[in-house]
Amino acid sequence: MQTLVALGRGFLDRVIHRSSRQAGELERMRPDFDPDFYLAQFSEDDLLSDPLVHYLRTGWQDGLDPHPDFSTNGYLNMHLDVADAGMNPLLHYVTFGRDEGREVPPSHVSHLSRQARATAAINSAQQLDRDAVEVADEIDLAFYEATSGRTFPDAVAAARHYLQIGWEQGLDPTATFSTRAYLSHYPDIADANIPPFLHYIRAGRAEGRLAQDRADDVARILAASPTLESVENDWLFAHPEQVPMQRELGAQQLLAAVEATSDRLILAFTHDDFLKIRGGIQLCVGKEMRHAEEHGIGYIALHPARPRPRLAPLGESPVLYATIAGNRIGPLHIDSVLDVARRFRDSRKIDIVLHALLGHSPEDIAALSKSAGTQRLNAWLHDQFFLCPSYALQSNLVRQCGAPEPSSTACRMCLFGEERHEHLSRLRALLQLIPTLAIAPSKAAADIVFSKGDLPFERFEIVPHAHLSEGPAKAAPKLRQTTIAFIGAPKRHKGYATFRDIARRNLGRDDVRFLYFGSAKHVEPGVPTIPVDVTAETPTAMIDALERETVDFVLHWAQFVETYSFATVEAMQAGAHVITHAESGNVAALVRETGRGHIFEDTHALDAFLDRKTLAKATRQRRKKQRVLLTEPSTLSFSVLDKPVKPAAQPKQHVKKTTAQSRKVRAVS
Repeated sequence: MQTLVALGRGFLDRVIHRSSRQAGELERMRPDFDPDFYLAQFSEDDLLSDPLVHYLRTGWQDGLDPHPDFSTNGYLNMHLDVADAGMNPLLHYVTFGRDEGREVPPSHVSHLSRQARATAAINSAQQLDRDAVEVADEIDLAFYEATSGRTFPDAVAAARHYLQIGWEQGLDPTATFSTRAYLSHYPDIADANIPPFLHYIRAGRAEGRLAQDRADDVARILAASPTLESVENDWLFAHPEQVPMQRELGAQQLLAAVEATSDRLILAFTHDDFLKIRGGIQLCVGKEMRHAEEHGIGYIALHPARPRPRLAPLGESPVLYATIAGNRIGPLHIDSVLDVARRFRDSRKIDIVLHALLGHSPEDIAALSKSAGTQRLNAWLHDQFFLCPSYALQSNLVRQCGAPEPSSTACRMCLFGEERHEHLSRLRALLQLIPTLAIAPSKAAADIVFSKGDLPFERFEIVPHAHLSEGPAKAAPKLRQTTIAFIGAPKRHKGYATFRDIARRNLGRDDVRFLYFGSAKHVEPGVPTIPVDVTAETPTAMIDALERETVDFVLHWAQFVETYSFATVEAMQAGAHVITHAESGNVAALVRETGRGHIFEDTHALDAFLDRKTLAKATRQRRKKQRVLLTEPSTLSFSVLDKPVKPAAQPKQHVKKTTAQSRKVRAVS
């Protein structure tokens, strides 16, 4: 799923985007910028932490010159198109002007002496020395060396490194201070280009500013939660509005794409482009599409052109993209899809599969079902979206809520509370209008949805994404260090904050190392990143990487009820044991079923497990010879699409049936 669960995602995305763009601009300008010359245009009382950043942001607007051979005002007066565009003149010159052969007038203050520039540089260096001494009193030298991968003669040298470049690289001076979190929380410090730890020591601590994000700091995050509208705007910000192609043209392209397929067509609804986005639901849709292609079945995956953290507004038909055999068609209006369904309904069996409804219109799905002549809908319970737009059931994005009554105080305090009334009403109307089969990937997924008892599903089936079985026995290499890993998207609701915190507290130990497996772009000081990209072409990439690094334990401290967890299955296939807590849904169920892992009540018990002697004993136990776990993938929706429709049952029978059927299905399901 996309990161509804990441607090303030849109704001952070814009900050990161702005920082990345500025970093690129600075790099282009740096060879043509003379910092000593620039500083010589200021008095001795003016101290700049980074002259180039100052020039990029405000200096050029004040008419300051970046180099003896470059006049800011002269360039703008000579090239009025640049002035009209409001672009930094030096940035324009190094990006476009030089290649265009534009003339550059020299600075009118080029007569500034070398001595003046040298004096300015000396003043700046002396100020840096004074700042470094101030910071050195509080910097954790051992921690900073471990996270930066460097050694320093003393704390002053480490502080100087942090103030010069370390903070811009995202390094942290202590385990209890997060450079990135401080800049994210306080954009005034980021805009002022002040080393965050220096500001925190001088003023931030006394002002009550937060030094870091802690995994258990729920109260602060709840207090700072945005509105649902602001979260939605952040999502939409990254996806400009799309104008759908003409209705008949869209229908023609869809028809042409599936014309040669068999007498069967599947319309699958998902929430994003599963070919580009990595995740569990995306993996399921991709597997289904490949299975359909192998059997000559037409498979159209539909996702909104503009993702939303809720259903599409009532009365609005979202613009869609269709993916067929790996090719994307669109943007489309739902009417084009309705036309295709009407043309095929008499010649082909049409099934509708709901994988994810974020951004979709239940009313459009009902209309499509009528046009296609389908007898039922097939709805996957990959998450808890049928209970709340907060699909992980996290109150204000951070705390597990368990889906209380919509009228409860808990809902009134949650940013999803007001939306939840209409959300449930629209989904219930869809389920009452069209018989709907609920497909759960595990008993844990079924239990949480059907424990509510008021969703009018026709019936349910448990269809695990894969079945585990035991293979030959294999012993793990006996290495000196224990390896603890986090795999997949480094999101809070997946437990990454807990992993980050325990890694910080235990950096520098010679008996344990911490690794992150996933995006090559992810950076966590002191925790090496092992790039892994699981695709249709490399389905075992994560398992292979975990085996290469001989990972002993994978931490999956999920902050919600996991309905399946591919990450847990991959970890166990690689021979690792999984560390989790009792409320993690199918993660805990898999650990109980296989015996390959540890379930703790809270983070205090987790800290006790990381005690040197306790961890060493658990590692020896993990490395004993054990049978390899093998997986047999299921055919997902195809497991149930051909089953006949049964009469609707009462909610109590649903619950009993869940219990009865669960006896036939292993915990992996």
